[in-house]
Amino acid sequence: MDPIREPAEPVVAIDELTDPKALECPTAAAITTIAQAHEHDAAVEYFSKGGHSKEFSKALLEMLRLRHTYQIHELSQFKCVAFVLDSADRDQPGHANELQLDEQAVAAALEEGSVEKLGALGMPQPRAKFEVLLKPEQRDTFWEAFAAAEARLTAFVKEHGPVLQLAFLGWQGPPGGWVEKMLQHLVKVADAQRKWIYYETAAPAGGEEAESFSKHGFQEMGEHPVGQGSGAPVLRVLARPPGAAKEQ
Repeated sequence: MDPIREPAEPVVAIDELTDPKALECPTAAAITTIAQAHEHDAAVEYFSKGGHSKEFSKALLEMLRLRHTYQIHELSQFKCVAFVLDSADRDQPGHANELQLDEQAVAAALEEGSVEKLGALGMPQPRAKFEVLLKPEQRDTFWEAFAAAEARLTAFVKEHGPVLQLAFLGWQGPPGGWVEKMLQHLVKVADAQRKWIYYETAAPAGGEEAESFSKHGFQEMGEHPVGQGSGAPVLRVLARPPGAAKEQ
């Protein structure tokens, strides 16, 4: 596997960060935690080729890092990680699938599963890795869902002003107190900036993660099925206004 580019995104250590490996390659440590946490995520399993969910999550993050510079918030030596993006720093919305490439040549390279051939055609390697790990029958559905998520966030920002987008959240082992501690931290950051926090998740309503978000003032803003049929995952939009009271 190619090394992840460093220097990494800015890292906010919520507690003391002392692990030499993590200090040397913090982005790699953060992406590993996210990939492990999302191994059985409904959306990841729906879109990724069988048995490749971790690699799919890693490739997705590496691809998105070509577009955005995230801020990484970490807790307890990367046992809990949040990738955060200020909406003011986002690129202009656009369809991430708009690459002017030879469609027939791309289709042949994808059929062969060749990252090298996709790269030779002009597709950036992180994007090529991701495309190879994406189920062929779900490719169009994924990019449509991606564009729809971008449009939802853009509309939310237009209505409510700049937000902190919680793009990815992951932890090692059961959620336990990790999500609680991370949300306490992110809420303080957002309140200091007088900004909403915006989060889309495929985690089921009523679970431990959902309960933690509710406790910290997040509101359910809608559900959005991804794809067709009974097996299609549902993305839930959670958002928290600045200054929202925490449930006692």
